[in-house]
Amino acid sequence: MVRTTINTLDHLDPSRPVTETAEVVAGAVLRGLDSGGSVTVSVRGVRGVPSSFFNVILKAVQQHVGGRVDPARLGFEFDSKLQEMIYQRSLDAVNAQAGRG
Repeated sequence: MVRTTINTLDHLDPSRPVTETAEVVAGAVLRGLDSGGSVTVSVRGVRGVPSSFFNVILKAVQQHVGGRVDPARLGFEFDSKLQEMIYQRSLDAVNAQAGRG
């Protein structure tokens, strides 16, 4: 299976809201998943990654696949444990919501 890496820094525009960057990254993620592979989103070098960034991407994937987000198909690379913790909370919330759907 081909793994595509999406570097968030390549899509980051500091003058725009972080959710707009997340929407662009989410589109790239969906295209990568549609190709049948897996995707890694790197947030390395990005400071202050809020939960809203992860939520936009995870919700787009959840809606696209019609269920839980599979970490085997969508992964993230982090600079810090804090980024990873924020992501994990978002993933848990999105997957819990998918379980109630």
